[in-house]
Order: sequence, then structure tokens, then C-alpha cells
Amino acid sequence: MTNSSAEGRDPALHPLKQELPRAEIDFRLRTSGFESALTLVQCTYRARRDRDVKSERHLHLLDGPWRIGSKDLVTVSREEFHHHRLEVRLEEGEHRFSVPLRDPDPDWARYQLDEVSFGNVSFSRWFETAPELSAGYGLVVEPGALSGTVPLGGLGAEPLRGALPLWPELRTVTLTLREPTAPEITVWDGLTRHDWDGWRQSVPEQWKGGDTVVARHISSPVVYVRHTYDVVLPGWGAKPPDGIAPAMPGVQLEVYWPDESVLYFPEVRLGGQVNVTGVPLARWTDAQRDLLREASLRRPGVEPWTLSTRQGEALLAVPDLADEAASFAIEPDSTGAERLVVWRGALTEDWIYLLTSGVPEEERIVVYGVLLHPEPWSGPLPE
Repeated sequence: MTNSSAEGRDPALHPLKQELPRAEIDFRLRTSGFESALTLVQCTYRARRDRDVKSERHLHLLDGPWRIGSKDLVTVSREEFHHHRLEVRLEEGEHRFSVPLRDPDPDWARYQLDEVSFGNVSFSRWFETAPELSAGYGLVVEPGALSGTVPLGGLGAEPLRGALPLWPELRTVTLTLREPTAPEITVWDGLTRHDWDGWRQSVPEQWKGGDTVVARHISSPVVYVRHTYDVVLPGWGAKPPDGIAPAMPGVQLEVYWPDESVLYFPEVRLGGQVNVTGVPLARWTDAQRDLLREASLRRPGVEPWTLSTRQGEALLAVPDLADEAASFAIEPDSTGAERLVVWRGALTEDWIYLLTSGVPEEERIVVYGVLLHPEPWSGPLPE
């Protein structure tokens, strides 16, 4: 198996260097969790060689303040891709359509299939031959066929990185597409913390697997450190970012909380009943740290931030001491909207808090990790 995403390949060109045959792929797609009588399918075609890219040269004899962009006498405009769209109707519970591997428009005959987009599903991870994939993806791969039931929330790991596979000899695709089922848990959303409201946030620091932002309010000593983990593993090429990953992998929010103030999270989103479990970090075992780290990883066929029920029981097997250091509650604000409120208790050492919600139909749980520090933040403050 050879992955198409070779380092150094021009992203404007087709991922494969080889020419695709003049053939079609027949798609039969069933959708589980969402239904649409009419769906727009977009097919994107690209050239495989730079000399095949359609381009036009423009001579600019006159110049003036109205001209935007390059001031060169001669410029070149390139049409690096071409779209072909299909309207597909639901028939007997399936969406059925065929896609040519070569652009059907004669004016774009040197372009070949790069991506098939069906709703929010992308077929665009190209391989030179039929790939060998983990059974967790739910895909059955044969030389000319792709079938199975696909958990769309579990495509982020290698080698798919968020997209379904294609290869030159593929001729039939028969799939059931299953929408993500895990409820959302979100505590912090920096987009709701505005500069004009007194919030200051750092520029995201990229590290391999995500990024980190430091935030504070000008009227408070409390500092929030938000860690975002990539839902889809990126292809970094030759050099990944050099930022430092979180010291506690799997923690999504750290709070440096040196005073007795109350914490408010108006942007909280809790998709279902949520339980809160807390324990002093010093009493957490290495096995539990490994489980939280595993929840943060992208695993074939597994939705992000979920663990099996058995893993969840091991992760949460701690004395219930949550109210000793802090207490969590959902309360209405002055407008009646719900917000998460956290009161400080006897917080004298680092505590890890886990917000969890069950996915009973799949025997899994969703995890959100918060790390509370009693000491003030010692790093640079965002201005």
C-alpha cells in the first residue's frame, strides 16, 4: 500500500503522478442518522502534471491605482481545478450515482478525479493501490470494491485523516454512512471572549497534534489555558510545529485560580446528562493518565474524546471528592440562559476534573478534562 500524500507533491496537482484510466466509480450510499431526498454531489478534478494545468497569460500595458495585486507586466492565471456537480435522489433508501475518473468535459480532458463530496463526506484520500486499513474503520477493501459501515466520526486517524479512500482500480463503492453519535461537551470557547469585554488572548501556539491559547480577563488574576486537539491528523510534511504539547495529554482546559473568585462559563455546551468527577492530581495513577491520553488520540473508527464503558470505569475509579476542591453547577444567568458555574473550595493542590457523558447505544463515554491549579500563572500574560 502506498499513500498518495507524498511529501513534496504540489497540492495544486492530483495526488497521484499516474494517469487514471477512463472508467467510472459506481456509488451506492446509505445514510444512517441523516436522510435527504436530494443531495448535491460535487466532483473535483485536477491535472496530474503542471504542464496540463489550464492557464492564461495577461499582458498589462496600462497601470494605475485601480489595479490590484501583482504589478508585473505579464501575469498568469491558473485554473487548478474543475468542478462537476450531480443532483442525486434517494431511491429505495440509497443514493446511487456514477463518477468518471476523468473529467467528462472535453475542455478539461487532461484533468482527473481528485475528490467526491457527498454532503459532509469526502472521498479524497488517494492511494496507488487498494489500501490495507484497520478493521476499526468498518471498511472492507477489495481490489475493485469498497464496502462496509463507516462511523464518520472515526476517520481522523492515519492513514485516512478525515477522508474516505480512493484508488485507480476502484469501481464500486457500497457503504452505509453512520453519523457521529457522541454528545458534545464544551466548557471553554474563546470566540465568545471578546477584547472589548476585557478579555485578552494569546496567539495560538501550534504543537504536533493541536494548539494552545492563554487567556485572561483584565480584572482578574485567573488565567485560562485552552488546549485544542486536532480532530483530523494533519500531514505536516517535513517539519511539524515546534510548540510544546500539554504536560497532561488529554486535558482540554487548565485554570490557574489563585483567588476566591467564582468561575463562569456561559459558552458551555453539554449534550446530555453530564457527571463531574474530581481527584487530586497526585492521587491519579499512571494507568488513568494513559486512558485520558488515549481519549485525545485519533483512533480508527472511534469518535474523538470517547472511551469504552470499561475504560471509563477504570478512568473514573477514584474517591468522589469533587466538592472538596471545587463544585460545579448549571445555573441560569440574568437572561435565563444556562451557564456553568464553578465555586472554589479547599483547592490547595492541583486537581483533575473529568466531565463525562454516556453514549449508551455504543457502550462508550465522552470525556472532557479540566485541570485546576491553586497557584497563579507564571508565564507571559496576553496583552
